[in-house]
Amino acid sequence: MLRERTGVSKPFRTAIKAEIDHFVTELADDLRRFADEQGKPLADARLVAEAMVTLVFNQGAEALDANAKEREELKLKLKTELRMILLGSQSIAQRAKSQKN
Repeated sequence: MLRERTGVSKPFRTAIKAEIDHFVTELADDLRRFADEQGKPLADARLVAEAMVTLVFNQGAEALDANAKEREELKLKLKTELRMILLGSQSIAQRAKSQKN
């Protein structure tokens, strides 16, 4: 889907963008809910979701041509990168909260 964002016709690219936006919206909702449940607010759940979806699609495309060992390495790398995005957003939210107080 990520590759298709840049090709074919404008209506097709628009449809792909709408699907990706749907993924982002659902993930942002889940991230907000998770953050509330854990008491660990995010600086911007939508921005976190956009970064995560982009990262997953890009690495998913890379994994298509990877062998089993490379896919395992990509999986570990992806988990680390997703955690970094999440923890970074939590840290920014925490910093913003302490600066207000």
